[in-house]
Amino acid sequence: PDGLNEGRGALLGTFGSYGEGEGQFIYLTDVAVMPTPDGKGIARLYVSEYGGHDRISVFAPSPGAQVGDEREFQFQFAFGRPGSGASAEPLEFNRPQSLVIDLSRRELIVTDACNHRVGRLTLEGRLIAWFSSMGDGIGELKYPYGLALCEDHTIFVTEFGGNRVQRFDPETGASLGIYGT
Repeated sequence: PDGLNEGRGALLGTFGSYGEGEGQFIYLTDVAVMPTPDGKGIARLYVSEYGGHDRISVFAPSPGAQVGDEREFQFQFAFGRPGSGASAEPLEFNRPQSLVIDLSRRELIVTDACNHRVGRLTLEGRLIAWFSSMGDGIGELKYPYGLALCEDHTIFVTEFGGNRVQRFDPETGASLGIYGT
């Protein structure tokens, strides 16, 4: 009635807040949506952030939510902490930037921008493997930011610092080609 919302979508709901606690965020970088098995609703949301936490938080629809009309989400768990370690425990990120879910493999793929690598994780946040390292060569990355999953399970990674796009086989970590310089 007041014209303030003309041409804009309506607020459907909110989750999380500013802060450092569970379910709170500082600098969000991406969200990945895991659909319900029938594809009609949302089973989980994965949200990456940096700025003191460098973690991924997982949310699920609140109990009683109607499939396909989820408006409220509750914090479930988070994984990762700031750092540059390559081991699975503790799992460390330095700016987890982009997220995609490979549903058929039940994996979460994440670009770890300031560690110049890509990680394959279980949907519960356990490390399967890291691949790549900093550099300009084939298979190396400089600040991987963007991430896209193809139907053949390969991924495209955009490099902020490398000014290029690289295609990878996440199973092996092998570069399948470079686009741009």
